[in-house]
Amino acid sequence: VVDAHQHTGVLKGGDTTGGPV
Repeated sequence: VVDAHQHTGVLKGGDTTGGPV
């Protein structure tokens, strides 16, 4: 499972932060 803070800059699913692009 990818950490919520490691997705792209765009918020996805249950991400609370976009993180680095």
